[in-house]
Amino acid sequence: VSRRIVQTNATTQVSWTTTDAASCSVTGTNGDSWSGTSGTQTSSPIADKVVYTLSCDGLDAGTESDFTDTEEVVTLPFWRER
Repeated sequence: VSRRIVQTNATTQVSWTTTDAASCSVTGTNGDSWSGTSGTQTSSPIADKVVYTLSCDGLDAGTESDFTDTEEVVTLPFWRER
């Protein structure tokens, strides 16, 4: 699992590229959802930890070519001196 850090309530670019996949979907624990074998999308504002999961079906049905990958996005508190 890879991890990315963003400021609280910031957005981030979610990018994925696959080869030899028939179809893919990306879902976030915050409700974000996209499909396609590749793409770049902007997330919803992230207020807390979000896990994005890429799930793909391989080109050959019944083979071990299906796969899943995940990435965590965690927030860094925003500090402002007064």
